[in-house]
Amino acid sequence: MQLDTVIKNRHSVRKYLPFHIPDSQLGLVLDAANRAPSAGNLQAFKIFAIRGDAKKQIVAKCTYGQDFIVGASIVLIFAAQPEASSKEYGTRGSNLYCIQDATIAATFAVLKATDLGYSTAWIGSFDEEMLTNEIGCDGYIPVAMVLIGKAGESPRLTLRKKIDDIVKFLD
Repeated sequence: MQLDTVIKNRHSVRKYLPFHIPDSQLGLVLDAANRAPSAGNLQAFKIFAIRGDAKKQIVAKCTYGQDFIVGASIVLIFAAQPEASSKEYGTRGSNLYCIQDATIAATFAVLKATDLGYSTAWIGSFDEEMLTNEIGCDGYIPVAMVLIGKAGESPRLTLRKKIDDIVKFLD
């Protein structure tokens, strides 16, 4: 797909069909995340990939009732690594740059999954401490979950703000 088409086709889906994403295609999604820009090219993040239903159910309990997570083919949890970023950039690295690194990587994964014909959902609402304990990611900060799978529903279209409402030109 052309990038404009990928961006226009990306919508959040909350119902998925039973489907196993082939390792080769998952590899393309993970490679896209790996190629995302990062502060100082430190890639101060880790991706925790969950395929098993039992583990997805445990993760879903961390999301305040978003049980549809279990239906996704895979859940990718993007977690920032503050320590890695702070070595190079101090407090700004640990408080911001590693979060940006994880977020950009998640965005690249979403776009590549869409390009491959999969549906996604971005989950940011979760109990951070509970999730950290459940997936064993001490030393990392869970930033976002990305669900990937085959849509079991037509995504609802959402309205976007006008460009003039989100951009202020400073001349």
